Amino acid sequence: VLTLPDLNVRWLIDDPQRSIESATAGYDGALAVVDFRDGVLHAALLDLDSGREMPFQTRGASLLPLDPLPDGTWVCELYSSRAAHDLVRFDPKSGAIVNLSRTKEHLADPAMHFTPAKLHRWTSVDGMQVAGWLYEPQGESRGLIAHVHGGPTWHSEDWVNSFIQFLVAAGYTVLDPNYRGSTGYGRAFREAIKEDGWGGREQGDIRAGLESLVAAGKGRKGRVAVVGLSYGGYSSWCAITKAADLVQAAVPICGMYQLTTDYDATGMPHGRAYSEEMMGGRPDQQPERYFNASPANFIDRIRGDLLIVHGLRDSNVSPQNTWAAKRDLDKAGIPYELLTFDNEGHGIYRAGNREQLFRRVAEFLE
Repeated sequence: VLTLPDLNVRWLIDDPQRSIESATAGYDGALAVVDFRDGVLHAALLDLDSGREMPFQTRGASLLPLDPLPDGTWVCELYSSRAAHDLVRFDPKSGAIVNLSRTKEHLADPAMHFTPAKLHRWTSVDGMQVAGWLYEPQGESRGLIAHVHGGPTWHSEDWVNSFIQFLVAAGYTVLDPNYRGSTGYGRAFREAIKEDGWGGREQGDIRAGLESLVAAGKGRKGRVAVVGLSYGGYSSWCAITKAADLVQAAVPICGMYQLTTDYDATGMPHGRAYSEEMMGGRPDQQPERYFNASPANFIDRIRGDLLIVHGLRDSNVSPQNTWAAKRDLDKAGIPYELLTFDNEGHGIYRAGNREQLFRRVAEFLE
């Protein structure tokens, strides 16, 4: 526990333009403060006596402080969407950087190409300003995909995401939206998702982002998909059931399908409390909210293609969500594809499984 002077505590917490994520003690009465402004990392070394900040920054990349060293330098993670992540030693006073992991030397092959992220902003359904990251392929795009991050209490950055890079390399335009409820944009933006609960205007944020790209000529109706893990999987279910006029394909990965089932079956200690916080109570206290937010109740609206993916050891979003979906879709005669992994949990991470997932998704989108 770090006890800071009262002035600094108020300054760190009450500034509405900053989303403080963490603070790490250093040497000589200094603190590394990690915060986000408009979804972008801004780390700094804070002198606790004077209140002055010394930025951790380097051109064209984010610099995340991890651990201080006795000589005043810091071990940091250097990252962007244009190159592999690296561990470096950073001197806050001089700005000098020494590479410790030398990842880039091993990825010097010109064939190892990363597509850079571009900041994209749009206006959502109720006028709220939303932003995300846009990835565009070389040559003509084969379609438009929203890759929706999980959480929802999390956010995507300008960094290498292997799934997105794979999709872009396969020729697709990809939007990585930071919808309301995401961190990194201040407390009000993060808390806004609770006004409707899950399945509300945050889904409108994702749709509006896709529509903004269609309007800009970077996508067209008839060739739009939504993919994602966890809350991104849930958002994929929402898109294929409630945005069928726009979205023709969905790949929900470990996603919630029936929120009451998910509430009852979650194996995570915080799972039910998190659902209650987001939805305003338990299913018996907010039955209408849970019903309207559950894609299971709207599968009759599905008009596109569906590939359902789940790790069968998932203790966060129980595979019972997928088994319920399979039962309902079979009963309704709605076609779908199913890909499960018996040695995966909440996400598909083993190298061989991840390769199988990517290949299957590519075939599905084709």
